[in-house]
Amino acid sequence: MLRLTRRAGTKIYYVRGTIKVGAKSLAVYHSTGLTNRALADKYKATYQRDEEEKLIGGATFVRRQISFAAAALDYLKIDQHASDVSRVRQLEKTFLTANLADIDAAAFAQFTRDVLPGRSPNTHERHRGVLAAIFDSAGMKFPEIPSYGEDVERVRWLPHAKADWFLRWYNPHVAPIARVARECGLRTSENVLIEVGRCDPSWGAHGAFHVTNPKNGRDRIVPWTADVRIEVLPRLHGRRDSERLWIGKRGPYADTRRTGGNPVGKAHATACRDAGISDFTFHDWRHHFATWALQKQERGGRGWDLHELQKVGGWKDLKSVQRYAAVMLDSIAESFETTCNIRGVA
Repeated sequence: MLRLTRRAGTKIYYVRGTIKVGAKSLAVYHSTGLTNRALADKYKATYQRDEEEKLIGGATFVRRQISFAAAALDYLKIDQHASDVSRVRQLEKTFLTANLADIDAAAFAQFTRDVLPGRSPNTHERHRGVLAAIFDSAGMKFPEIPSYGEDVERVRWLPHAKADWFLRWYNPHVAPIARVARECGLRTSENVLIEVGRCDPSWGAHGAFHVTNPKNGRDRIVPWTADVRIEVLPRLHGRRDSERLWIGKRGPYADTRRTGGNPVGKAHATACRDAGISDFTFHDWRHHFATWALQKQERGGRGWDLHELQKVGGWKDLKSVQRYAAVMLDSIAESFETTCNIRGVA
């Protein structure tokens, strides 16, 4: 018989006990990954049913009976990246009690309507990709769920003078983080979670961040600019390597990679509102960084090639950075007016 337990210091439920069918038995103890008791109960019941079927059927176990919950758990044992964990959690809102064989194009379309209303095709496509990976990990053919198209991410950037002006609208705790996003292109989680020991003032001309455990799994070195060095150096003195570089009003910023959300999103939204900027997310500073990195130095850029940008920015392949090469500074005025609405700036 299975029961739910919790480890000391955690809110996550674990399944524990023994499943018996005749002379056969299976000892069970693993995390459900869930903090909601009702959902954890459903997971436990589904898991026990599937494992009993396996004990009865052995090698002839019908794959139709593989539950989404069990297959998702097996998938997460292989891939524990935060973004995938978050997407699995969202898929669970619709499919937790379903069998994989019951999930088809209509069911996925219902999921997008219920859980992802108003979200972009890219978001739908990424969840579709995770669902396909879950099917693959269970050894089942992925159903014919139409693709939502090429995963092309939007590109937003600002002219230098207007970027300088915008940074002044952030509160003092977030302005240095925004500057690092602009100058170094760090993802938000990499930025707010960087530790003092990962800051190297002796590297290169101005120093560098040593980014570990990034989204693509490849550690990298991200060089500082002179302005970033000015922001970082005063924060290194007398502090332990394990301390976070950035401290907000209430202490270190939360790690939201598994729960979703942006720890500086509210401050960014306030800065946008006060500055009169629309359609510019905090992540867009990463696009801004990449766009300018590829421009020639005489035009205010860094003159990098695609390979250099890919290596420093931590993109998984060249295709991910090629979209920035198409952005030409000759179109700044037109693109700026159509993508951002800034009042009070000439």
